[in-house]
This record gives sequence, structure tokens and C-alpha cells, in this order.
Amino acid sequence: MLEKIRMCVRILERGEASMEEMERLKELLFSWGGALDQCRRKQEEMKRLGSLRLAQRQMWLESGSEGTREILEEIDQRYNDALRRIQGEIREILEKKAAVDGLLAGLGEEERQFLRLRFEEGQGFDYIAYKMHISRATAFRLQRKILQKLKKVETP
Repeated sequence: MLEKIRMCVRILERGEASMEEMERLKELLFSWGGALDQCRRKQEEMKRLGSLRLAQRQMWLESGSEGTREILEEIDQRYNDALRRIQGEIREILEKKAAVDGLLAGLGEEERQFLRLRFEEGQGFDYIAYKMHISRATAFRLQRKILQKLKKVETP
């Protein structure tokens, strides 16, 4: 994903970005906006896996079946593998967010407010215009201005 961020910046640095390139950058910003929610869902997934692991262990311990020890070791191994995978995904999400935060560091307060409303909260242009006390057309222009401004930012 960091490479994708750098690619978006390189595209924008070439000059006027095409609509397709602007869409890719907007997609990146939506991903940035939802990063903390993604981490929260990953943490919930880890809790569910922990509960499932305990339930499976309890079931096998109560069954007294032959080979229980090996099965319990397999359950623990799969749980630990899944836990490491999810923790890696959380780390990757937070690294991506930090990289985009670096790209956005030079923006003004109005621009950061727009990004928060549009890409973190997922609000539409009508709502953003209402909240920021600007026209809908100005909200569209503000987004375009922000996307163009990002082309001037150094690659993280």
C-alpha cells in the first residue's frame, strides 16, 4: 500500500492528473479515513477467535477423546497463526494511515475539516457544504484543490 501511495504522488507530480488518477487518490483517502475503523474490526475479530479457541479447547478437554493433546496443540497453533496474521494486518493499516497523514500534514484547517468529513466520516457534498457553510459547488472545488495540492507534497 505504501507503494500505491507513492505511485499516486508520482502521478500527481507529473502535472494535471487525469480523472482516473484522481479517483485512485480519492480511493486512497477513503481507505485512510476508514483505517481506525478497520483496526477496530480486526481487534473484534481477534476477540472472536479467542472465544472460539477457548470453546474448542473446552469441548475437547471434556470429551476425553484419544489424541486430545495433539488436537489442542493444533487448535493453539492455528489460533496463534491467525492472531499473527491479524496483528500484521493491523500494523499494515496503521503504517498506511501514517504515510497518508504525512502527505496531509501541510494542509490548512479548512482542508483538514473537509477531509475529515468526506473521507473519515463518509459524508456527501451537500452535508459538507452545510457543515462548512459553503456552497455545494465550493465543496467540489475544495476537493479538487486538495487533490491538486497533494501533488506538491514530497513522497513520504
